[in-house]
Amino acid sequence: MNAATLQPSKTVTTSWLHFAPEEFTLSKRLTYEVEMTSDGMTPMRADSLICLIDPDEAIVKSVVRLFHAEKYPIEIFASVQSFLSRKPHDGPCCLIVDADLPGAGSFKLQQILNRDQRTEQIVFASGQRDVRMCAEALKAGAADFLTKPLKNNELLPAALGALLRSSKLWHQRKEMDAARALLDRLAPREREVLSHVIAGRINKEIAAEVGTTEKTIKKQRARLMIKLQVASVAEMVHFSLKSGVKPARPYGPKVPLNGAKCPLYKPAQIATFLQISNSLVAGKTSVLQS
Repeated sequence: MNAATLQPSKTVTTSWLHFAPEEFTLSKRLTYEVEMTSDGMTPMRADSLICLIDPDEAIVKSVVRLFHAEKYPIEIFASVQSFLSRKPHDGPCCLIVDADLPGAGSFKLQQILNRDQRTEQIVFASGQRDVRMCAEALKAGAADFLTKPLKNNELLPAALGALLRSSKLWHQRKEMDAARALLDRLAPREREVLSHVIAGRINKEIAAEVGTTEKTIKKQRARLMIKLQVASVAEMVHFSLKSGVKPARPYGPKVPLNGAKCPLYKPAQIATFLQISNSLVAGKTSVLQS
C-alpha cells in the first residue's frame, strides 16, 4: 500500500513513521488531518481522532478508506505498545482495536485506559464469536464489540458513538481541570470556608466553626466568588462538584432552641454532652458541678 492508493484530497496531509518490520507488517503509520465536517450533526471536530490497532493489512486498507472518505482523521498503530508510546491525544478519540491480538493485549489496553481514567473509547473487533469475551469487554466500558469481517454500516455508527462518548468525557475532564486550576488559587482558609458554604452553613455558623467573626466570613465569601468566577452559591456548589471539593463534615445535628438556629456541634462538644448524659443516667452529678 502506498500514499497514491489512498488519493488524499487537498485538505489532507500525510506523514509517515516507520516501524520495525517484525513489529508491523505494513511498516507504516499513516496520519490524516482533515477539516471538520459542516453538517453539524456528527461528532466530528478538528481535535477528534480515530485510532486503529490491527496488524491485518486488508482491514487497515478498508478502515482507512472508510474514514478517509468520511473525512475523519485516522492513525494506524502496529500494536498496543506503539499506541501507548504515543502522547495521549488532546481531544475526543475512538480506538478501533483488534480483540484477537496476542497475549490479550487489547484487553490489557482497556485496563490501562480505565486505570488512568483516560477519555479514549474502544470499539473492539474480533474474528471470533465469543459471547463471554464480548460481555466482559462491554462490562469493562467498551463502546461496542463488532465481529469480523467489518461492515462499514456497522463500524461507522459504532465509531461515531464512541467519539460522542469520548467527547463528553473529554469536555468533562477539561472543565474539571479548569475548575481545579481556579481552586489552586485559594488560600487554605478560603478552601475551608468553601467547604462550609457548600455544606449549607450560614456565615454565623461558619464564623463560630473556624473561630473568626461573621464580618470576616462575609469578606472571605466575597473573595471566593471572585476567585472562582461564580455569581451565586448554587454556582459555587456546581463548581465544587466539578472540581471534586467535598462539603465540610457535619459535627452534629442542628438543634433549634426557641425557633433559632444553633451552630453545629464540634466533636469535643458532642463528647462532653455524652459524658453529661452518661453521668445523669448513672446518678453522678460531679461532671455537672464542675
